[in-house]
Amino acid sequence: MDEFQANFNLKEKYPNKFSGYGSFFNQITKNEDQILIGEIAGFQDLLWGFGIQNAFKSGFIASKSILDGKECKNYYKIAENNFKPKLNSNIVNRFIWEKFASNDYSIILNRIYNSKDPLKYLNSFHNFNFLQKLTYPFALFYMKYRYPNLKL
Repeated sequence: MDEFQANFNLKEKYPNKFSGYGSFFNQITKNEDQILIGEIAGFQDLLWGFGIQNAFKSGFIASKSILDGKECKNYYKIAENNFKPKLNSNIVNRFIWEKFASNDYSIILNRIYNSKDPLKYLNSFHNFNFLQKLTYPFALFYMKYRYPNLKL
């Protein structure tokens, strides 16, 4: 951190050491005075807990907002546009996993294997495709019932 402070004149207001933060919900955590990124902002995959790509992407959006002089004003609007579809697809993916595939990875592996373009299939799986949009209301209802403590 000292290197960044020396080169970029950064000053921490409330430094805290932590090893990680898990947050599973489809609402972006917002703070009017701070930009929250990564898992603490809610950008974590509800199915398998992945979040590093979203942490980098939200960090990039945050840094661009700061460099543009817009900070919190612009960041949360851009983050909402970028992450809300993924957060909604996470709910559907978790719902489908729990209802139909939780004990059998072969269902997912066979779908990937039989796909003409596995990367395109996986990308669709995490970007709120048409079937996920149709399933979303049912999945949301189920997940709210199953996990009442999550912010859904």
